[in-house]
Amino acid sequence: MMETLIEKIILKRKSFVIKEIFDLFEFIFCKLERFCSLENKIVGFFQIFTNGKLIAAYRRKKYTILKNKSNSKIVNELNKNSFCYLGKLDKSELDIGRNFFFNQKTIFNSHVPFFFKKGERESKIDTSEFLKDEKSSYGSFDIRTSVECPNLKQICKKYKFKEIAEEYLISKKADVFSINTMLTKSSNSKHDVLNLHRDTDSINSVAFFIYWTTTNQNNGSTSLIPGSHIYNFDRKFGKIYEPNYCLKHLEGDEGSIYALDAWSYHRGNNKLTNPRLATWIRYSSVPSGNYYLDRNYLFKKELSDFNS
Repeated sequence: MMETLIEKIILKRKSFVIKEIFDLFEFIFCKLERFCSLENKIVGFFQIFTNGKLIAAYRRKKYTILKNKSNSKIVNELNKNSFCYLGKLDKSELDIGRNFFFNQKTIFNSHVPFFFKKGERESKIDTSEFLKDEKSSYGSFDIRTSVECPNLKQICKKYKFKEIAEEYLISKKADVFSINTMLTKSSNSKHDVLNLHRDTDSINSVAFFIYWTTTNQNNGSTSLIPGSHIYNFDRKFGKIYEPNYCLKHLEGDEGSIYALDAWSYHRGNNKLTNPRLATWIRYSSVPSGNYYLDRNYLFKKELSDFNS
């Protein structure tokens, strides 16, 4: 299976010999970036294995193109600040989606659904058990569950996720490659997403947040450094940057919707007074590394139907 092979190669990316080969090609592509379009097929495939420098180069290139040509207020704000508030669901839309997810009896006890090999332990637990477990912080529903939400596709159309993605990514090939619905609660454990980081998934991607519950600084809001999606690549940046300086919290009442460039430096928030429920929908114009690493390819049909 091709998806499994690509997943294994990505996982081997850090091994010495393979790392040197990929780093060399990444260096060459970064030097040639000005001559390559955002949809160059060779670059589009290779970038699955990027270490991050290629993503930074193309993000800066795309920023300049949009700055000079886009007339969209939403896209310009997203391009400038790394995020944009899109609006708020009405009560009926909110109730349908929120009730659907809160009525799910089982949940994956992890930030993203993790699928074990046959014969290994099951990572799904009862939702009531997850909510009671003091060590559990992030729960998630798989893609199939999310796309079965009765009005999720309708919400994407109403708030023009695809149209915004296509203009922001300067592509007519922007498709959903990941849908992750997360249930977050207070716990005594610390997750890696609480550290300042950027998501190395694709050279050309954008995400949309749907807040099913009220989300603020005291209840799980994601925070980011505005405009940092065009910063030069530096893997040490998230460790040395003062985390409370210049951070913007993406706050909103239940039903709020945000667009976000997750190549900006951002982090999760472990301050939670009530369980927080949010759906994160990601679009890309090229293959995504996370599509393979998170095994989203197991839901290839569901994603295809959702994109059609």
